[in-house]
Amino acid sequence: MDTRDMIQARSPDGAVILKVADIALFRSSDKQVFARFGGHDLVVRETLKMLDRNLPEHLFQRVSNSAIVNLRFLRRFDLHANGVVSATLRDETSVKVTGTYMNALRERLISS
Repeated sequence: MDTRDMIQARSPDGAVILKVADIALFRSSDKQVFARFGGHDLVVRETLKMLDRNLPEHLFQRVSNSAIVNLRFLRRFDLHANGVVSATLRDETSVKVTGTYMNALRERLISS
């Protein structure tokens, strides 16, 4: 695995370099990938598949086909009446955890 410490993102003010460990979430939407950093969503040029391969394994976990979370930013999990599980981050951002990834996430959290 080719992990990295920094990543380039695009903010309204132009290109910025972010410390990967400070990114709470990577999420894809409308054919773009966003990094949740400091309460803002910044565009990154990589796919989630590329990020999943290159992010530090000890920090990040895929939780759905469209999201990768930084485990340090997890606050809680919520089970909704319809059976959907969501993860809530420190900044109250909520992201759906799909069944495909729930078992892997559970194993990570239990073993740590």
